[in-house]
Amino acid sequence: MTENREKELEQLANQEESQVKNVGGFFLVTRDHNFITADDFTSERYFAGYYYDYNTQSSHDYVVVCPMIGVCVYNTETKDKILKDYRGKLTLANHEQGEKTVDDCYIYYFDCHLGTSEQVLNLSNKIYLRNDVKWAQPDIYAPFHLSN
Repeated sequence: MTENREKELEQLANQEESQVKNVGGFFLVTRDHNFITADDFTSERYFAGYYYDYNTQSSHDYVVVCPMIGVCVYNTETKDKILKDYRGKLTLANHEQGEKTVDDCYIYYFDCHLGTSEQVLNLSNKIYLRNDVKWAQPDIYAPFHLSN
């Protein structure tokens, strides 16, 4: 996303009853596809099931895929191999990296420089299928519901 586009979306998100919301540094846009530019990352809404609130009617839950992939590797050098193999598509995310898990694996987060959620899902799957990777998972936002 360009800096100008980010400022534009931030201004829209700050307007009352806007169709643009800032969620953890990402902008969720509920406007039509004509609003999207070539510089925007877009995610389809993926159906995640039904939510039942006994005070109201049921609603549909959807998830969206963000342009980030978490990867658990057996060896810390695998991070560099992944960056080399997907140069231009992945960079290290800007937060804590290399956390060691209880089963002696290491977790890294990669920012994806792709245009759509489908591309992120496909790349995440390719990384998951590598022999030197324990798991790979895209960053997904799902609705959460608080019980009364």
